[in-house]
Amino acid sequence: MAEIKSIEEAVPGSIVFFMDAKNRMPPQKSGFSQIGIIHQKGKVLYVRKTIWRRKLLEKELSEIKGPLSIYSLKDLEESKKITRFFNINIMNCRMFDLGMRYIKRDTTFFDKPLLLPKLNKIVDQDDFIKKWNLLKSNLKPVDLLLIYDTSSIVSWLIKTIDNGIWSHVAGYTGDGTVWEAISSGAVERPLEVYKNSKYHIGVYRFREELSDQEAAEIVSKARERIGQPYGYLTLLWIGWLRLFKRNSFLFEGEFDPWKITPNDFVYSGLWWLVEFI
Repeated sequence: MAEIKSIEEAVPGSIVFFMDAKNRMPPQKSGFSQIGIIHQKGKVLYVRKTIWRRKLLEKELSEIKGPLSIYSLKDLEESKKITRFFNINIMNCRMFDLGMRYIKRDTTFFDKPLLLPKLNKIVDQDDFIKKWNLLKSNLKPVDLLLIYDTSSIVSWLIKTIDNGIWSHVAGYTGDGTVWEAISSGAVERPLEVYKNSKYHIGVYRFREELSDQEAAEIVSKARERIGQPYGYLTLLWIGWLRLFKRNSFLFEGEFDPWKITPNDFVYSGLWWLVEFI
């Protein structure tokens, strides 16, 4: 990254370090207490930690008081991809954290930037069928189907507590069926159970290419769990963690897809969005 000498030179995609007196995080190694990104011309997006919660905020770059440092990527195309990520996704604290993490780690992550799309109400049945057929044609074995049932209060509560847009997850077997955990336990059933316009569905695919053998092993392992009871205690525990803003299971030791919530798959950054309804 190259340091920018004046705010007039700052372009979208630039990183901004500054002091935020209301932020309860101690100053970083940079000497500043806050880091943000210019996601639109002259507008800085950042997260402030208060006593009770973390809050996503936007501020005019010109309104930041005190010393600041601005850095831009040398590659303008990469800056455009990063900026797009922060503008096309539903942005919240966890999505902001994900984007900032991959700016440091691997900017190729932003080649597939859409992860948390805005879900529009489907009113035309023909439009739904068209989107369903497109979604179905793009499915591959072990793709994840993240789902939101617009007719269910429970689904609304789950996605709200989980700070995302999805309330349920299923895995595609490649045989026209999905495996999932429902109230009666772990089951495998036809994909067609979700062919209904009340469902919003997102197809997510693991970013690392899987071999046919690896995919088959994952499907086999999932099928071993069929018949097991639904993990209500795990669900309640995860819900408690979410309500009190504790860390998710995702980054506590080994990754265990059986102990995380639907939106954790998105915020992990390990999957990318292939198609959605």
